[in-house]
This record gives sequence, structure tokens and C-alpha cells, in this order.
Amino acid sequence: IRGGTKHVINGSEIRDVGTAGITVSGGNRVTLKSSEHLVSNNRIWRVGRFAASGNPGIYIRGVGVTVRANRMADMPYAAIVFPGNDHEIELNDISNVCYEQSDCGSIYLGRDSPGFKPRAAVMGVYLDDLSSNVTVTGNVISDLFRGVLIGGGRDNLVANNYFARVEIPVSLDARGMHWGRKFLRKGGVLLNRLAKLPYRKRPWSTKYPHLSGILDDEPSIPKRNRVIGNYSINSGEMKIDPVGAFTGTVEENFEESNPVHVDSKAIELARKSAGVIRQQIPTWVDIV
Repeated sequence: IRGGTKHVINGSEIRDVGTAGITVSGGNRVTLKSSEHLVSNNRIWRVGRFAASGNPGIYIRGVGVTVRANRMADMPYAAIVFPGNDHEIELNDISNVCYEQSDCGSIYLGRDSPGFKPRAAVMGVYLDDLSSNVTVTGNVISDLFRGVLIGGGRDNLVANNYFARVEIPVSLDARGMHWGRKFLRKGGVLLNRLAKLPYRKRPWSTKYPHLSGILDDEPSIPKRNRVIGNYSINSGEMKIDPVGAFTGTVEENFEESNPVHVDSKAIELARKSAGVIRQQIPTWVDIV
């Protein structure tokens, strides 16, 4: 789908294709007018057969695309890639992806600052290279090295997620202060992309108030990230850079070990354990 409004891809099976499974774009990034496109209830597997890198199961861009209740598996690259604004990705079942890529995430964003809400996926979320203003809530993430990676960005929220058997449930780094400074130098990819957007004018300035003054607000520092009310079982510790912890909020996260649940299916366990979790995290919201 390229352009238009309110287009729907629903109930399809897509498999054994050479590049990406579904690509969707629409809306207007200048005015933030939503495309209202919908990709739902599709089964997508074995994509990227001829060209793996950069060809996910679903690639969305523009403004306001919803990706809901799709089942995706067996992909050498990411399941979903989502540059743009105001996308919603929810209730998707993702497994066995990124098996030919090491620097990869099941749901991936690189070097962008959209408003975005991924919810209820079953794999990890990778916010690469200062990606910002992303909400990650209500996910069940299991059997991974990393659950959610915040790669030096700001104004991200990671809350109410369930991690099972994940070595690093949440990782937050400060790469913009070190090797990632190159993205913010004159001619760097982030400054070039920012210059193409009317981020100091309405509706951008009202919808993303911190973005309008970002160049005067120490843009290399990962400010105002929030990691709140997440539950981890049989997992390792979160890895939070001290600068990110100081300039953000990391609180009310609970970790436990329980050998009885070592082999339990994570999403079923998350649903059954809601009452127990709420005793430790009063703000916990049941995961669908």
C-alpha cells in the first residue's frame, strides 16, 4: 500500500517471498494527518528469502498505521519495522525471527522519534540509535538475550511488561554521549532527518513539546526515559546506564526466580499470575 487512507490488509497468508512480506505507507508527516491504514489477522512467515537485511515481515512508515493480531515467524530479519509517527502495533504473535542478524530486533526502530505504542508482542523491542518518544507496554517477552533495548534515546516509556527467561529484560544506554555522537554532528543522519521536519511548528511543537527545543537540551543525553512497573521471572537484571537512571525514572520493577515455572509458556503464565504480580506491583494491568 502506498498512500491513500483507511486501506486494510486482513486475513491473508504470505510466505516464501524474496523480500518483505507487507509494506504500507501513508499519511502526512508534515501535518501529522493519519493514514488510518490497518494490517490485521495475517499469517506471515519465511520472508526475506532472497534479501534478508532490511526486509521484515511488515514494514510501515508515514503516520497512523495499525498492525494488529498478526502471526509472524521464521524470518531472518525483524518482524516489524516502523519509521514514522503515531503507529500502533498490538496483539501480534512473533517467534523465531532475526536468526541471520545479530544487530536486530523483532520490532525495530532506528534513528527516529515517532509517537508509537507497541503492545502485546511476544518478542523484543529494539529502539536503536537514539530512537525516542516510544511507548512499550503490555508485552510478554520470553527466551531472549534482551527484552527491550533503549539505544540512547529519550522520552521513552517501558511499563507493565512481563519478561520470562530474558537475560537482560531492559537495557538503557547513553551511546549519544560516546560513540553515537556522530549521529548528532553537523551532517549526521539524525540532524539531517530532523531538518526535514517542521518540528518547531504546530502540530509538531504541541504534540512533541520536548522535540521543539531538543538542540538546546543536551540532545546526546538520554533524558526522561521511564522504566516502571515491569515484572521479570527467571531472568537476569536490567542494565541501566547511570546517566539514564539519573535523568529518568526506574522504579517499581519486580524480579523473582521460580524453578517451578522454568518451562512454562510465558504468555499463559503472565495471564494466570496477574493477581500475584499485582501484590508486588499495584499498578499492574492485566495483559490481554
